[in-house]
Amino acid sequence: IHYTILARDNYGRCEMNVYPNTGECLLHSLFVYKKHRLRGVATKLMKAAEALALKESYKTIHLYVKIASWRYAWYQRIGYKDSGTLYQRGYADMVKHLIKI
Repeated sequence: IHYTILARDNYGRCEMNVYPNTGECLLHSLFVYKKHRLRGVATKLMKAAEALALKESYKTIHLYVKIASWRYAWYQRIGYKDSGTLYQRGYADMVKHLIKI
């Protein structure tokens, strides 16, 4: 059983599936409307979703991303690390451990 954490505004949305009793979330989708791209909207949406996850006591977020894409480097820049586990051919499982401040 799982439910979704949703961070959204008029510029886009970020959805994460959360898995109770595991402390983990899986990024399901991140979308920014075309006219709002390259303005930091995706980073703000990710931070909002991460804050909601942490508030609900989820401490780890996973996502799957194509290794040979600009997204892989972007997720690294915002703190995600390659777990070393391939999700499927050409896709990495990336992870971020959330910390309360």
